[in-house]
Amino acid sequence: MENHYKKEHDQQIHIHSFPLYYEINYKMNKNGSRARLKFFLCFYCGKEFTTKFNVRRHQMLYCIRKDEIDPRQLGLGKMHADPEQNPLPAKTGESDPLGQKN
Repeated sequence: MENHYKKEHDQQIHIHSFPLYYEINYKMNKNGSRARLKFFLCFYCGKEFTTKFNVRRHQMLYCIRKDEIDPRQLGLGKMHADPEQNPLPAKTGESDPLGQKN
């Protein structure tokens, strides 16, 4: 895609791939102005957005393929699925659910 834009449109674009979205940067020379534009594509459906926040909100609430998205990648839910990986410190003097003293 980058080569196509360079060859056919004489534009240089940069595409960066992330787990949840693609970031596309390109320079636009129009009327002597040299602006750098950036937009984001949803990794799952390809919809275009102007900010990362808008992509994230779309993926959490509206994406037609949101069932395929792991909520932990969006920063939702517990970061450690296995309680053995990150156990909470036991409070001294309290009994556990089985009625045994710590």
